[in-house]
Amino acid sequence: MTLSVEALCETIEKLQLMSSRDSAAMKARWFRPERTERADVGKFCAWLRTNHFLSGFVVDLLRQGKADELLLNQYRVHDQLKSGPLAGAYLARDPLDRPVIVQIFSSSVMNHPAQAERIKKIVRELIALDNPYICRAIDEGTARGMYYVVREQYDAETLANVLSRRGKLAPEVAARIFALACEGLRVLHERHLPGGALTAECLLLTATGKGPRSQRSVRILIGAARRTIFDASALGRPDLESEGDIGLAPMEQPEQGKIEPTPADEIFRLGCVFYRALSGRDPFSPEQLPQPRHSALPLREIDPLLPEMLTQIVEQMIDPDPARRPKNASHIAKTLRVFLKTEEESRETHHEEQVVLSAPQPEPTDTLPETADEEEEAEEASPRPRLRSEAKAEGIAGKVQELWEEVQPTTREWMFLGVGALAVVVLILLVELLTGIRFVSVVCLATGAAITFFVERFIRWREERSEAA
Repeated sequence: MTLSVEALCETIEKLQLMSSRDSAAMKARWFRPERTERADVGKFCAWLRTNHFLSGFVVDLLRQGKADELLLNQYRVHDQLKSGPLAGAYLARDPLDRPVIVQIFSSSVMNHPAQAERIKKIVRELIALDNPYICRAIDEGTARGMYYVVREQYDAETLANVLSRRGKLAPEVAARIFALACEGLRVLHERHLPGGALTAECLLLTATGKGPRSQRSVRILIGAARRTIFDASALGRPDLESEGDIGLAPMEQPEQGKIEPTPADEIFRLGCVFYRALSGRDPFSPEQLPQPRHSALPLREIDPLLPEMLTQIVEQMIDPDPARRPKNASHIAKTLRVFLKTEEESRETHHEEQVVLSAPQPEPTDTLPETADEEEEAEEASPRPRLRSEAKAEGIAGKVQELWEEVQPTTREWMFLGVGALAVVVLILLVELLTGIRFVSVVCLATGAAITFFVERFIRWREERSEAA
């Protein structure tokens, strides 16, 4: 069945694949009088894709007449992820127009009653779990016989992308990231939930604020795309893998009868990523996994500057013997917090030593100068307060300058003199008003008080000088 351009526009409006404003703008631009190919469906679809009105995924389903598959109950699918840990999942919007991610479980898995029941139980527990260090599942449902889970969409970057750019991380940055990841793993273990693959792609660095100063936190993604668990071709595209545009994560469903990973196994997986973040290389080759027989190369042999306490934590996590690994993720998180606190205190102490330098202390000596020349040299070398200026003026001006430098009245003494003189003047003016004594006598009395103060100050200075001598 071949759809017309008008029928495609009606389908777009019916399914609310774009806002009414964008839909009106789209039709106004396409149905212009001078456009000769207005009825050409192929060119119309190519025009929609080129101008980013709709994604290529949606346009292909519209052309195939499978537009109804874009609706999964109350969720409207508008694109498909083509890379990352959730490659093959579908980008959608909920009834409040919020972005979400929908993963459709493979029918080959859900046809086994025991597996289907276990998967549904895990999904329900994840929906009930609201933890800041675990990627949240917010809904589940069944549409057209397909079971799906709805995930919250984050403004995030995977640790794998960060490591591909930087090669490795600074020790403190890596310790902060994995301390938060271990907190999330602790919660999963306490609720008996699987940690999943725990690769670098499964650690999301999510924004916790808006703007250029927004910080980042860490969330564990335990539902990475698997070829045999999630179906990337459930909606209208029967052979996605042959097209090569979906990079599914290379993780497979555990074989039948295989023992599920233990907490020690998941600590080992996280430790391998921790090792890579510090050294820039994997601790073991793919042939040695999942149970290596020999220990990895010590981190301090790769980088001698790595803190010893941090390298010990990582090497314990990836120990080939599960019995020697940390018992639980909470112990690792606590140890990493102790490491960060120690590094912070050490950095602050080092910073103070660099900024505030103590004055050099003279070396103690038991010998005394033997001659007068040595005594004078020692006196000149020792620091002493500088009371007089180096260059002295001659004559009366020089004596006045020398006297002033010797006396050096303080600010408190000047205030005492000013307040005292003012009080004396006020007192004498009051006496003049009451007794009739002339103002000249008052001025003379204030002058006498000032002279008395300076005389007293001069006498005290001479006494101190004689005592010092």
